[in-house]
Amino acid sequence: EETMVERVLAITGCSDKKSVRTMTQIVRSIAQYCQDNLITDGCCGVRELIAWVQSFMVCGDIQEAAHYTILSSVTADSESR
Repeated sequence: EETMVERVLAITGCSDKKSVRTMTQIVRSIAQYCQDNLITDGCCGVRELIAWVQSFMVCGDIQEAAHYTILSSVTADSESR
């Protein structure tokens, strides 16, 4: 997990390590949930995390940034989101 945090910080240039760590934990939890519930039509990995962090850097709101990046990438099924 720490390696992923460091990679994302380096790639995005984000300086808010605490938020990136939280976001990394959320991405891992979502990925595990999708695996456990056989939600396979989307993806939730490092690329999506990077997009989320970049969006967060622009808008300043983790939840709003998640809506347009992570949550829309997880599945095309609106009921599963």
